[in-house]
Amino acid sequence: MAAPCSPTTCTSGSGCPNLWFRVRLRYPGVDAVGLSLPGVPGLVAGSNGRLAWGFTNAYGDFAQWVALPEAAVVRRRERFALRGGAWHEELLEDSPFGPVLARLPDGTPLALAWTAHRPGAADLGLFALLEAGAIEEALTIAAQAGMPAQNLLLAAADGRIAWGIAGRLPERLGPPAALLAHDDPRARWRGWIEPARQPRRVDPAGGRLWSANARMVAGEDGERIGDGGLVLGARARQIRDALLARERLDERGALTIQLDDRALFLQRWREVLLTSLDALEHPLAGEARRRVAQEAERAAADAVGYRLLREFRLEVHRRVAAAIVAAVRRHDPAFEALELPHFEGAVWRLLEARPAHWLGPHDRDWDGLLAAAATAVLDRAAVARGGLEGWTWGERNRALIRHPLSLGMPWLGRWLDAPADPLPGDLHMPRVQGPVFGASQRLAVRPGRETSGLLHMPGGQSGHPRSPFYLAGHEDWARGRPAPLLPGAARHRLELSPEPKASAALPWAGRPAGEAADARPRTR
Repeated sequence: MAAPCSPTTCTSGSGCPNLWFRVRLRYPGVDAVGLSLPGVPGLVAGSNGRLAWGFTNAYGDFAQWVALPEAAVVRRRERFALRGGAWHEELLEDSPFGPVLARLPDGTPLALAWTAHRPGAADLGLFALLEAGAIEEALTIAAQAGMPAQNLLLAAADGRIAWGIAGRLPERLGPPAALLAHDDPRARWRGWIEPARQPRRVDPAGGRLWSANARMVAGEDGERIGDGGLVLGARARQIRDALLARERLDERGALTIQLDDRALFLQRWREVLLTSLDALEHPLAGEARRRVAQEAERAAADAVGYRLLREFRLEVHRRVAAAIVAAVRRHDPAFEALELPHFEGAVWRLLEARPAHWLGPHDRDWDGLLAAAATAVLDRAAVARGGLEGWTWGERNRALIRHPLSLGMPWLGRWLDAPADPLPGDLHMPRVQGPVFGASQRLAVRPGRETSGLLHMPGGQSGHPRSPFYLAGHEDWARGRPAPLLPGAARHRLELSPEPKASAALPWAGRPAGEAADARPRTR
């Protein structure tokens, strides 16, 4: 069985300081280490010596549009204070099912019923994991926690592993038409699924579990979670194959998997691009072909070939989508294209079948569409700074990790923001990182062996640029260097010592103006 390690958690970017806060909590019966949110009394991901846990976004479907009669809409006006003393008045529409946020073409109001608006959707129940000692206990705690639903991976010191959903799931039964209606008795979305019925997998036969924001389960369990934007399974498959290739896995091995920037997902596109470049009459075609042949296997920061390949795939996607949208707009000029996270499968089927009626009006055939896409990419590279040679992936994929002050005053960025490092890795591979998205932390830990644990976190956890801990650890994340999970020797100690006689409710109550209780932090 592979050694239990916590997975990468992904978010839409990071900042200075990072979203997460490194914490070690020690009190009678508990010695836990990992990541928390600033000021929150618990760990979001980490290990307590008996269990290790981590999360990825589940991307489930936890919202429902409900069609309402006009009589069910409750309208109210709210006033908002503006800078400078002015006021703004807004008409808001609400309903018993949720806020009215859209309307059907015939004017029917649509209310958004969302689990986050329900009682019990948010609490601190997850932090009971700090004292959990068994897989089943942890799964029950997680299933009852009030939090956005996440994929939870668990590993126990005795080698047991499990996956489940952390956060409550809605009990949603009935046909889609019934769920849309406000008064259909067949629809049931009134409470939460019982913890024992929530999707979970414990001790799988293969001894491995993985999660990468893709679909985890199918069938009835998959329906309970739904699809709220699940990503392609390319990254999950690459992680799975790496796990299956190892009999055992230690912390450095887990970090190696998380730093894997091989572009396996794009290799079938590589052959398409090479064939298109062979037939292309463009001054850069020969050099581009050489670069793609030699540099497209990994999303390395200095790789021109990888960027050419990636841009080519997206250009083909754009051209196919434009042809489809143009065809629809002939019947509905107001049609707007939707975001299609799984468009890859449709495009690849079209490239295999090559139906002429799916081409745009300017494409003579599918080879012509591919040649036009390759030409567009080479034309962009030709006019870029540094030309084709300077058109590296790292030039495009630079870290954009900013301090809150520089967001309002950009001229401060040169002193406050993290370095704009060229980054290896991309969306569809384990080393998932881009300018404003990616691995907000990398954690590898075996419960009971935290001294060997590793942790990466971009941006650091101090928000003060004069602090010696500002951006501390960021370079380890950017370079992929192993960094310890546990803290080192204490260099500072902050002790809060309230005056014993101070009121528990109001420390300054009953004191003359200007006199306060002695609750000052003392640094040693």
